[in-house]
Amino acid sequence: MLPFPLDEIPFIGDFIDYYNQAINFLSHWCGKTIIQLETLKEIEITGSGDTTFDYVKIVTTFLIALFFSVVFFAFTIKNGKIKNFEKVVFTYARYYLALNLLSYGFVKFYDGQFMFPSIDRLEQKIGDASPMGLLWTFMGYSKLYTVFSGICEVTGGILLFFRRTTVLGGLISFIVMVNIAVLNFSYDVPVKLFSIHLALISILVISPNIINLFQLFFLNKTTTLNVDQLQFQNKKLKNGRVVLKTLIILIFPTLGIIENLSFNRNTQTHNLSGAYFTEEFIKNNDTISPIESDPTRWNKLLITDYYAKLIFDNNKRVYYEPKIDTILKTITLSSYSDTSISYSFQYDAINEKKIMLFGKFKSDSISATFKIKRPNEYELVKRNFHWINEYPFNR
Repeated sequence: MLPFPLDEIPFIGDFIDYYNQAINFLSHWCGKTIIQLETLKEIEITGSGDTTFDYVKIVTTFLIALFFSVVFFAFTIKNGKIKNFEKVVFTYARYYLALNLLSYGFVKFYDGQFMFPSIDRLEQKIGDASPMGLLWTFMGYSKLYTVFSGICEVTGGILLFFRRTTVLGGLISFIVMVNIAVLNFSYDVPVKLFSIHLALISILVISPNIINLFQLFFLNKTTTLNVDQLQFQNKKLKNGRVVLKTLIILIFPTLGIIENLSFNRNTQTHNLSGAYFTEEFIKNNDTISPIESDPTRWNKLLITDYYAKLIFDNNKRVYYEPKIDTILKTITLSSYSDTSISYSFQYDAINEKKIMLFGKFKSDSISATFKIKRPNEYELVKRNFHWINEYPFNR
């Protein structure tokens, strides 16, 4: 769990970099010396938490934690302070678990994690989708289910903040995290290590009451749950604890909400989203038919609020950042890899189903006519909820 939450605090987070660098150095040593990996590369942040380096890091941090735990355990036993240390660990664990659940829960109320399937995803054959892509598609399709799962996470997180509801919060968190971990394994989502850890931390949180819960649920016995907490005799420490707890509960979720709202504001909304299928393609005044297999011929253009995807006849795919001016009727495609490269086109709507695009692409003069398919024309989008179904609609 370390160095959370120090790495989230301004200014202090800069010093935590030294801690992370030390752990990474030891992980490299552990991977090459103990595990004996010939090559071990620390990959930059890619969204995956299951890289080879992450697995080696788990072994490294386990060995470090084991060493310091033995030393600290011996010291606290000698001084009779093991009980206080235990309370600190459990309090730290439930706050760590709670804030992570709130973070993942609140993000599901917006489009930060699961977005409704884009035109790119709607055009993709289901057989060409990755398992993770399939999971993201069905989660993003139903806002109701996504928000419901977010409510479950937020509920578990909030209950963990209060000692009298810690056990209930731990149980809800365990159920939620086991479900997420199974989804990650079933759909090859590279957050397996982290989801397993959160599930294990849920067990840690409820572990002082496991026997009591077993007696309650399986032996039908009357039992009392343990609700131990850190006790402060000093009044200033008590008040400081309340203030710190309030700040933690308010600040961390608020920062997550602000981040998601700013993400949504950065998107450009227009009425040109759709799949553009090439009907006629003219390059340098020469009409190129699809049977010529010209790799420079555009086969399809996909435009979303976030990006544009150009697909050529040879199935080459290039992503661009679209800037659309509906007044001047221009579409500008800017390269993500080289910001100095951009192509501007004029467009003219022939009718609701057809559009003409013309301009300069690289060194060629381009003129193309497209047939448009809007997002609301796909069956997945058109088919809404029905209370009554005489026959199942499953195609």
